[in-house]
Amino acid sequence: MTLPQADVLAAGLVGRPVQTYVGLEVRIVGVENGAVVVANNRGGECARVALADVQAGLDQLDAEGEVAVAFGALGPWATYGAAMLAEVEGAAYDASSARVTLSDAG
Repeated sequence: MTLPQADVLAAGLVGRPVQTYVGLEVRIVGVENGAVVVANNRGGECARVALADVQAGLDQLDAEGEVAVAFGALGPWATYGAAMLAEVEGAAYDASSARVTLSDAG
């Protein structure tokens, strides 16, 4: 399976709610200046996730089948980056290890 590029994934999520691994719902507002704009449930902007961090997560997910929800893997907004990765077909959270995993069948 070929995973989408970060900009394609983010553009497809604009206007949609996504859930973090702890169950917080956020909404992808847009993509601008190399970042994904994320809003909280009250509508206020809460983060700008670098597309480069999302792409790094996608690359690791593709190569290793999993990526940790951690600063080292996904940058300073790892929780929101992971929420986007979990929206990839075949991907899911592994709550016991705070990782996004990709199923072989995905």
